[in-house]
Amino acid sequence: MDSRRDPNQLDRRHFARAASSGLALFAIPGWFAACARPRPAVGLPAPGPDENRPRLLLHVSNDEARRWRLGQVFGIFLMRGAPEELAPLATCELRCATTTDLEAWGVDLTEAHAILDVRGQAPAIALRGNFPNEDYDSSAFEPDDRHYAERVHGNHRWIAAQLAQALGPGSPAFERGLARERAAGLGFDVNASPSPERVSSAPCHSLAAAQANPSTREAWHKALATFAADRWLDEAPAGSSWATTYGCAETLEKPLHEEQLSIRCGMGHVPAMGRRFLHLFSVEELHGG
Repeated sequence: MDSRRDPNQLDRRHFARAASSGLALFAIPGWFAACARPRPAVGLPAPGPDENRPRLLLHVSNDEARRWRLGQVFGIFLMRGAPEELAPLATCELRCATTTDLEAWGVDLTEAHAILDVRGQAPAIALRGNFPNEDYDSSAFEPDDRHYAERVHGNHRWIAAQLAQALGPGSPAFERGLARERAAGLGFDVNASPSPERVSSAPCHSLAAAQANPSTREAWHKALATFAADRWLDEAPAGSSWATTYGCAETLEKPLHEEQLSIRCGMGHVPAMGRRFLHLFSVEELHGG
């Protein structure tokens, strides 16, 4: 362990529990990063570049276990989701909001992982319930990690189904998006060819074109997923940071810190597809407490 770090900043109880009960599906909880005390902006995230687009707010729960699990599962979804699963995210802005931020909205946050904020509508839960695969299964320790991948993709399908319902064709958010794009003169015929320009300026029309045309659906989905990835895979959604782990330590990509925690425990194993994920900043971290 880095002897320079104040030992009072480390909550070793979380590490002990993880060591005794087994790793979670997506690696050790984020107590390592809590030592860093980052200071991102405080308060509910401001509207994104297009303030009229829906905001999908990841619920950063006061409950540590829920918080790190959402960061792991949703972060890997952003990294590894299939184009058709990620495509609806092109129609929204993605941010984080703490329980404290969201409580005033009167939404039941008990099982909520993400809240959809659409201008002119009451906030609604966009992602809720228990993830299909949360507990670590020792059979995932396979040379090619096939079992692990199957469980990850099960979570992806579950997330994608709820996002499609909240953001996809037929949803109130989608219909408002179509109307907004038409009013701005950005709409186009569903038989138009896929292009990055059409996707960035009129994502709802692009998603409609994907639904209407099987021959170009794959190309539309790839373009939509690329547009989403370009916004969030380098720069994490506001209120979070990308992080990496190999099983015994967690390193934040931003903000950067001079000191890092290093533990040589020899017991960690994280398949490659799960090594990069989102660390969601808690209320205490946001306030530097």
